[in-house]
Amino acid sequence: MKLRLILLILSLLAFLSASAGGWFYYDSLQEAALKEAERQAVSRLEMIRKNLATLLAENVKPVRTLAGMDELRTAFVSGDQSSLTEANALLDHFQTTLDADVCYLMDGQGTTIASSNRAAPDSFVGKNFSFRPYFQEAIAGRPATYM
Repeated sequence: MKLRLILLILSLLAFLSASAGGWFYYDSLQEAALKEAERQAVSRLEMIRKNLATLLAENVKPVRTLAGMDELRTAFVSGDQSSLTEANALLDHFQTTLDADVCYLMDGQGTTIASSNRAAPDSFVGKNFSFRPYFQEAIAGRPATYM
């Protein structure tokens, strides 16, 4: 009888030891999996942030190029029909080459004076966009992006 009791106690201790080891192993695996998932999420987020920053930076370059073009400055200052025609042609060219939806030129009050969509039913020409954040930032002398 004593041998049976000793074997029973040893069996129980072995079972408890195996159960505790299994629980600790499961817990450490779960913690490692959560840390790996967090590391991957942070890595993906950083990659998305870099891609978005690059995309936004690439959109600033054509705008700076357009801002420095004499044809657009002349249209902005004089507003006569021949300078607006040249500005519209230039905006058409940039709209096509940049694969943009619309390229347009606004005056200091936010009214569109030239646009690549001037012939469309939903033309921007004559519409005022002074309420838009990008216009308000530009008037304040700060660059802005508006998606």
